[in-house]
Amino acid sequence: MDQPEDNLDNAFIADRIVSQLRSVKLSRQFIFATHNANIPVFGDAEWIGVVEDSTARMPVIFQGAVDLPIVRDQAAKILEGGRIAFNQRKEKYGF
Repeated sequence: MDQPEDNLDNAFIADRIVSQLRSVKLSRQFIFATHNANIPVFGDAEWIGVVEDSTARMPVIFQGAVDLPIVRDQAAKILEGGRIAFNQRKEKYGF
């Protein structure tokens, strides 16, 4: 699926899409292109590929599980706006 968040809000993605994904992911494989952190994080993605849009081929520059530090840092940079942006949202919301 290519960027499902373009037409859906975060609440719908977190409540409906991700819950459906989690229930069927044991028997199916899904590939998403997304900038929305809810999909890979709440969907418990087993593999994340970070691509660079520098050519028509968009090479994968980092890949693996989210528990790998380089993948986690790059995913947070793209999906959350980086560590500082994530922490600012966390503080604003009082979490």
